Order: sequence, then C-alpha cells, then structure tokens
Amino acid sequence: MINTRRLLPLVAGLFFVNAAAADAKPIELQYQSIYAPAQTQTVEILKPWAESFAQKSNGDLIVHHFPVNAVVESTEMPHALQNGLLDISEHTGTGFPRETPHLYMMNMPFLIKNSRHGTAIAYKLYEEIPAFRKEVELYGNLLTFWSSASYALTSVKVPVRAPSDIKGRRVLIGVPSDAAVIETWGGVPVFVPPSDMYVGLQRGMGEMLYLPIPYQKGLRIMEVTRYITLLPATFMPVIMEINPDTLAALSDSQKKLLLDNTGRQLGETLAASLDKDVQDVMKLFADAGAETITLNDAQLDAFRDSMKSLVEGFWMKNLRDYGIKGDIKALIDQYYAIAASVPAPQ
Repeated sequence: MINTRRLLPLVAGLFFVNAAAADAKPIELQYQSIYAPAQTQTVEILKPWAESFAQKSNGDLIVHHFPVNAVVESTEMPHALQNGLLDISEHTGTGFPRETPHLYMMNMPFLIKNSRHGTAIAYKLYEEIPAFRKEVELYGNLLTFWSSASYALTSVKVPVRAPSDIKGRRVLIGVPSDAAVIETWGGVPVFVPPSDMYVGLQRGMGEMLYLPIPYQKGLRIMEVTRYITLLPATFMPVIMEINPDTLAALSDSQKKLLLDNTGRQLGETLAASLDKDVQDVMKLFADAGAETITLNDAQLDAFRDSMKSLVEGFWMKNLRDYGIKGDIKALIDQYYAIAASVPAPQ
C-alpha cells in the first residue's frame, strides 16, 4: 500500500518546481557588433549566430544582435561592455592605446598579410605574451579573435600606385592609429566617424579614404570614388568579449552553449569571410565603374620601405609613452618574429 503521508510532500515539491520552471524567464543578452547592417559578416555570420541561440536553447537564451552604433557609439563599445551597458561586444584594440598598447601593436605596418594570417597571429600572441593576454581580458572575457581584412585606399580624383600619389592630399581615416600611417606617406589624415565618411567624400572633406575593405562596402564608398588600391599595409585585431558579470549569471548549460558556439572556430570563419570579401568588394568597385589597382611586388616594397621610419620612430616613441616598459625594440622584433613563424594562407 502506498504511504500517502509520504507522497503528499513529494507531490507538493514537484508542483513548486514545475511552477518555478514555468515562471522562469529567458536570459536576454544585448550584443553590439562593429559591423554595419549590410556587411557580409553581419548578414551571413554574426546576426545568424546571435539568433541561433534562441532555437538551440529552446528559448532559454536569447541574444539580441545590434549593428554598429545602434546602442552606443563604436568608440564607446569597450567601456560600455566593461560597465554593463552591453553584454557582448567587439572592439579593435586600437582605440585606446594607453589602455591596450600590446593589442595596439598588431597595427604595426606589414606585420600581417591577410585576415586569416592575422587571426592566427592574434592567438599565438595571446598564448605567448602575458601582457597581450592581460589586455585582451581588460574589458571582458574573451569569446573569440579575428583580424580585420586588408585595408584599401580609395580615391576621388587620382589613382594611387606609390606613396607620392598621396602626398599633400586629405585622407579620411576611421581610427586615430591610422594617422601616423597617412602622415608617413605624406598625406593629411582627417579623422571622421565611419558613418560620416560617405558624405565626407561627397562634400570634399577628404580626397581619399583609408579603411578596411569590408567597411567600405557597408558604407557604399564605391558610389563616391573613382579608384581603389588594395593596400595590405596595416590590419587591426578584432576581439569579441562578454561582460564577466553577464557570463557569471548564466546557468552552466547556457554558458556551455555560448562558449561551444564561439571560440576560435567562429573567429576563423569570420577571417575567411573577410578575405573572400576583399576580392568580392574589389569586383563591386569595378562593377560601379571604379578603377581597381592591385600593387605589384616593387610597388608594395616602395610602401613597405616608406614605413620603416614609422616603426623606428613613431612606434618606438609612442609605445614608451603608452606605458610599455623594458626593451621596446626587442618586443617589436618579437611580434614580427611571431608573425613570420605563422604560415600565411593564400
């Protein structure tokens, strides 16, 4: 015979557990990306990635995707993550060099050959240089790394095949770290938020634009320029992070789901997409009537040689000013040695 006196507390306990489960609300995270709504990485990878969590968790974990500037300005994203205004965010590691000088060093000239190469370098630096790893985790917990795509220099008036073609011309840039690059080539850098670059070129604020190629697609720069030169001189790291308190608040199953679907594989997928974008966007410019220019080895060497003084002068001085101690030349050499040790995918 069933002991009903013992069964009643069990039934009551099950009722309250089920009621609590029914009342439990899903965890909803705010994620802002650095990419514009129309960019390939948004449409094909990051937005579907964010939206997939609702289905994979049966509605238990919802990640709301927002494109660049939708919640906070792009320049505020690292600190918005740090302060809990965003749950997941990305940054390039170049916006606040006094806070992240070792990340900033990935912007050194001709360190990286393409996005997949830069992504592999970022992970190797993360593994081998403790100061680099510490800066990665300054704003949040690392979810994945990748590298920006190659830069291109687009022009309204003249084609660019040598540093002398840039001399004396106003060049729009999107991150302050690119100013020294443009000055080394004799140009006049003009910092403009990416959202204003289209109008800036239209209204003559600048004659040229120096920006990673996929951004130029998202900003429809092919509509207001006549020439584009593929110029893989500098790249930027991109770090996707989650606010530590947000991560701690997730259940074990939610945390596992999030981490299992990010990591290195997501970064490498984005890097491959960015490298493919380079050729696709060059074709878009050609289809829009622009002249597309790919530099030969001798022309690339001219740009490379023109930037040697940038490493020996600007980087040596500024890294000291940004708080790096010890033998800075040895550290710079270490970065280039690590980069050279990583095979560059073609």
